[in-house]
Amino acid sequence: SLRCHWTTYYKLLERASLRTQALAITQVRWLLQSLPKPLIVELVVDDTMVLRHSTKAPGAAIRFDHSHKHNRPSYVLAQNWVGLALTLRTRSGKAISFPIRLRLVPSTGNTHKLKIAGALLRAFIPHIPVPVRLLTDAWFMRRRLLLPLL
Repeated sequence: SLRCHWTTYYKLLERASLRTQALAITQVRWLLQSLPKPLIVELVVDDTMVLRHSTKAPGAAIRFDHSHKHNRPSYVLAQNWVGLALTLRTRSGKAISFPIRLRLVPSTGNTHKLKIAGALLRAFIPHIPVPVRLLTDAWFMRRRLLLPLL
């Protein structure tokens, strides 16, 4: 019910008793129905690193830091997250971005950022009834991500 406190939803997510993919798809459908009908929807895919102090954090590994900050080493202990956001344009031309889903890149194994980005896009594109424009940075402009989407 709407009277539940935010910690109720946190507990549902923490105990994995709520399917987050279905929740995110419902959020996308709700956004597209409640906001003015867009001509095109922009999906944004990007990754971010979250610095960690403990190797016990899920997905924490020594990763190359591309930011090249002068007060930080080139390799840091961090989690790597791939995010998907939905961006809509208002009538005045301003862009409003809604974060939809974040996925943690595991520290070991064969799953990497391109596979995660492809899975996120394949999960959401069929639920968007208007044309989709994909916005990424240059790192995601790879054939194995883009050709299956075309």
